[in-house]
Amino acid sequence: MTRTVLEPAMPQHASAPRLGTHEDVASGRQVKGAKILVVDDEPLARQMFTDLLEAQGFRVVTVARGEEAFAFLPEVELVLLDAMLPGRDGWSICREMKEQHDPLLPVIMVTARTAPEDVVRTFA
Repeated sequence: MTRTVLEPAMPQHASAPRLGTHEDVASGRQVKGAKILVVDDEPLARQMFTDLLEAQGFRVVTVARGEEAFAFLPEVELVLLDAMLPGRDGWSICREMKEQHDPLLPVIMVTARTAPEDVVRTFA
């Protein structure tokens, strides 16, 4: 299966914090290990993302269903979210995350779909 990762481009004037490191306010030093939540119903995809991210020093939490993601939102810095989940799709899960939990939490939608309407839906 081929997966396409869709994410909005950062404006050129914006400077996003680098994931994987954050500054320890008390000591002023850079600390590795941002926590990323992977939401995907496919066990192989969850394992692939976990292996890749952990190899880069990230801490990873995985869940198979979108509804399970909400419990982990307070402790993660980024969400990788499959658009085509069973039950509620990733788009509706993302909408709820943004509207009811944290509108600034970065969410990267992961999908095998490339139809124009799906791309537009991802950025809506």
